[in-house]
Amino acid sequence: MKNFNLEKENFIIIAILSLFIPTLIFGRSFMGVTLLGFRVGEVLVAFGLIFSIFVFVYKNYFESFFSKKTIISIIIIFLFTYISIIFRNNLDFSLYSFKSSSYVWLLSYILLALILKKYILITLNHLYLLNISLFFIYFISVIYYPNIIINFFTSYSDKFDYLKASDILIVFILTTVLNNRYLTEKFSNTFEYFFILSSIFFPLFIYKSRGAALAFSIFFILEIYNFRNIFKFKLIKVAALIIICLVLFYISAFLMTDAQIEYDEVILNSNLVEELLDNKNTTLDTLFSMYVISDIDDLKAFEFLDKGRLFSTDGNINFRLQIWQDVLLDSFEQFRYLIGVGYSEKIPAMLNPWYSGIDGTNEYVHNYFVNIYARGGLIQLTLFLYFYKSILNSSVIKIKKNMLFTFIFPNLVVSFFDSSMSGVQFPLIFFFFIGCVLVNIEDELNLKKEN
Repeated sequence: MKNFNLEKENFIIIAILSLFIPTLIFGRSFMGVTLLGFRVGEVLVAFGLIFSIFVFVYKNYFESFFSKKTIISIIIIFLFTYISIIFRNNLDFSLYSFKSSSYVWLLSYILLALILKKYILITLNHLYLLNISLFFIYFISVIYYPNIIINFFTSYSDKFDYLKASDILIVFILTTVLNNRYLTEKFSNTFEYFFILSSIFFPLFIYKSRGAALAFSIFFILEIYNFRNIFKFKLIKVAALIIICLVLFYISAFLMTDAQIEYDEVILNSNLVEELLDNKNTTLDTLFSMYVISDIDDLKAFEFLDKGRLFSTDGNINFRLQIWQDVLLDSFEQFRYLIGVGYSEKIPAMLNPWYSGIDGTNEYVHNYFVNIYARGGLIQLTLFLYFYKSILNSSVIKIKKNMLFTFIFPNLVVSFFDSSMSGVQFPLIFFFFIGCVLVNIEDELNLKKEN
């Protein structure tokens, strides 16, 4: 019997790792792999939907991790979405309805992590695996993506895609958050390692996405603040660390831009950084690029829009601004601002061909909160905001120096400018990790009580 339990435990642990490690490394490509006629992402969303029912059955169990108000907010989010699909969408149980509501059902993975608490306690081996995965992500994102892997996803997935900046960012934050809290007792140079990792990955975020670069900067500042009393500032040590980080930053920037410069010019070449920043026009000018068109003659380039709207001289920012404003304006038709448009059809604003992207398939509003508002109106948006507020206000969470806030806030920032939460891999990692943190915090509390 003991051997059977051990085999069962090992099987579950291997199954969890077999799901999450490929998700971390390959993101959307892995979500598109077909199993028995269904994609991995579809199976995960369906499982999240089914598991959401268990919150009603195990309500009292979950209250040992969350406050009663938090559990109630989750229950109401699920109920609101059930009702929307069943009654507002005329019993439309199409795959599209579940795809468009996936950001709701993947919330279930917080609760699943709590159920699996004995199998997801963080160990040193898990941290080693995460760090190896992080370096492999950098390798395939910057240096070389093996053709054998590309061919595999081309053959067995509905889509091969390189990792988006947001997908890389969440793995980076997850790994370094755990490193900084669980490796400190084992290794004395954990925080130096954090600075080194940051100097390597920061150019990648700058090059790929301004939203990711902003979120990374916020995360970096939060971690420095969280551990401000632990850093030991020895002049020689700090000077050496700064030099190492600068060298690694410039080398990483060099790999990012593929600049044709000699190796001994890397450290002194200021054009390298300018090229890196110019790729996404990551300058202060974009912060002051907003303007309002009041003259109808100025609208010739935007003839389908009304005057008095907010515009930006930056193309990407302007694209998002127009979508968000259209979603807001459309929501006031038929009182949709309260309950949203539901899940059976595209968000009305995205029917505009100008928003469909180069390949004509885009239907994402590129903003997590705007998407919630469009689908579920002010009611669902308020419920989600209350959920995040309540989970961050938990007295248990404060024991780990605002560990969850440091993880949650930067990832929500990048999701404010990106469609990350509309996929499967990002919210899956996001919500499951929140559950993992709660499980490990409770485990440490119980150990302290026993001692």
